[in-house]
Amino acid sequence: MRNENINWIVFDADDTLLDFKAAQKEAFTRMLLSLGFEDRKDYLETYNRLNRGLWRALERGEIQKQELIEKRFRLFCDHYDLQGFDGKMKLSYEEELSKGGDIIAGAREVLEELSMNYPLALASNGILSIQRGRLDASGIRSYFDEIIISEETGFEKPQKGFFDIMMSRIGQDDPKKILFIGDSLPSDMLGAVNYGLLSCWYNPGENVSTLKVDYIVTSLEQIPALVKNLVI
Repeated sequence: MRNENINWIVFDADDTLLDFKAAQKEAFTRMLLSLGFEDRKDYLETYNRLNRGLWRALERGEIQKQELIEKRFRLFCDHYDLQGFDGKMKLSYEEELSKGGDIIAGAREVLEELSMNYPLALASNGILSIQRGRLDASGIRSYFDEIIISEETGFEKPQKGFFDIMMSRIGQDDPKKILFIGDSLPSDMLGAVNYGLLSCWYNPGENVSTLKVDYIVTSLEQIPALVKNLVI
C-alpha cells in the first residue's frame, strides 16, 4: 500500500545500493595485474587515501570532477615513483570498474518492493561513464524512473544546484514529499538536510553523527517498513 506522505524515493548509488568497495577492489587488482604490478595491499590503501581526499575537495566545491579524474593516479604514481604509468592506470582502472555490478545485500529485493508503489530515482556523484556501466552490469537499472548523475548536472552533492536539478527531473516542488536515502553524511545527508528533503541515513556501521537526519536504518531491509509507517 502506498504512503501518501511520499511522492518519490531517491537513492544514492555507491555503498547504498551498489557495492563500491567490492567492485573497486576487483577493478584495482585487475588493473595492477594487467600492467605487470604486484597486487600489494598498501597500493589500494594509499590510492583510497588519496582518492578520498580528492572526493572531499570535490564535495566542498574546491576542485572540478575532471581534475579529480586526472589527478588521483598522478598522485598515486608520484607516491610510489612510478613515472609514466598514471595514464595507463587511469584508463585500465576506469574500464575495469565500469564492469563492476556488485550490489549491496538486499538491494534488489527492496527496490522490487518499493517500485510497486513509488517512483524511484537514483542520485549519484559518480563518474558518468563508469556509473552507467556499473548500473547496466548490476541489473537494477530498470527499477529507476530517473537517474541523475552529477556530471550531467554541473553540480555535486551536497550542492544545492544538484538537488534543484534533481527536483526538476522528477517533477516535484515539495521537498518534504521526497525521501532521500544514502550512506554518505557529507554528500547525501548534508545535501538532503540542507535542502529540506526527508533524509534517511543508511548506516550499517552504526556510526554516530551530530547531523540531525530524519531517519536512520542499519540495513536496506528496514526501508520498506519505514516507508510504510512514515508520518510527517
